[in-house]
Amino acid sequence: TSHPPREDLHKTALGAEDAVPWEYYKNPTQAAKIIKEKGIPLVLVEQTHASQSIYKIDSKFPLCFMVGNEVTGVSESLSKLADVHVELPMRGIKHSLNVSVAVGVVGYEFSRYYTQHM
Repeated sequence: TSHPPREDLHKTALGAEDAVPWEYYKNPTQAAKIIKEKGIPLVLVEQTHASQSIYKIDSKFPLCFMVGNEVTGVSESLSKLADVHVELPMRGIKHSLNVSVAVGVVGYEFSRYYTQHM
């Protein structure tokens, strides 16, 4: 996955990469374990046998979203570390969204939930 500093990311982010704290880990499993050690729940955004609608879950904050490649998803080992698996309810033939769109929808839904419950 690309990460700052990169000119193409800077152009797209319009400086947000300087305003939002971020860290890069070559191994996502290592990053997930560090986050879990801090007591932050890992939320896997992917359709799995254990996933539930984002509209039917209770959450504590802060939390960390895990998203994967649009074709291959998140690795099985990383998926097992997740505290909860969530999905966007889909209608029709296609049951997927572009990962950036899905993250936007999930982010706004959790923001709405946070505003109402915190």
